[in-house]
Amino acid sequence: MSCAGEEHGFDQAGAIEPRICAALAGVGEEQIEQWREAGLLPGALRNQEPERDFPDEPDWFYSWDDLHRILAAAKLIELGLPAERLAETFARFDGACRWWAVTPFTVTLEPVFPAGLSAREFVAQRWHEAELGRLHRFADVIQLDPDIHGGLPVFRGRRVDTRTIIAGHRGGMTTESLCRNYTITPYQVQRAIEFELQLEGGARIDAPAAG
Repeated sequence: MSCAGEEHGFDQAGAIEPRICAALAGVGEEQIEQWREAGLLPGALRNQEPERDFPDEPDWFYSWDDLHRILAAAKLIELGLPAERLAETFARFDGACRWWAVTPFTVTLEPVFPAGLSAREFVAQRWHEAELGRLHRFADVIQLDPDIHGGLPVFRGRRVDTRTIIAGHRGGMTTESLCRNYTITPYQVQRAIEFELQLEGGARIDAPAAG
């Protein structure tokens, strides 16, 4: 069995903001920073723009592979892995398959999976939740694609990002105007607004302890 991922360049694809990663994983941005500093997120990219368009731009961005590693870390802890064992667990996973986080094969991880936890349960839950993690209930409308807007949340099958919709909504645009301007439905508008509100602060409800 081959280890999928190498030919796709997942270590470089995407430039996903920490706030998005944190909300999808249900952990704090400070936790993600600790995981980056510990070397668990090898595709992280420092924002080296000397003059930024927006003052709140983050100092780091995360690749598609990083996002899935963040989601995996949160899931492992949720399933009972002690946070202090995360680094050794990731090292074993990386040794079995560098692209384990984006490869849906249980057999890749079973030989090195932590005792007391189920590799099949972990893989099943991760691939059910996919890239939206704890916000997978929005998957009927929202998707992340590393090749579209650097991994910003967009409408499924479209290149319209949800951040644009909530910005228009807050700027006074009506649902009818948003639907007309972006060729979307009122339901999509409502779901996009709800999703963005979760990214801004509601996603940590019932989040797993991250250590």
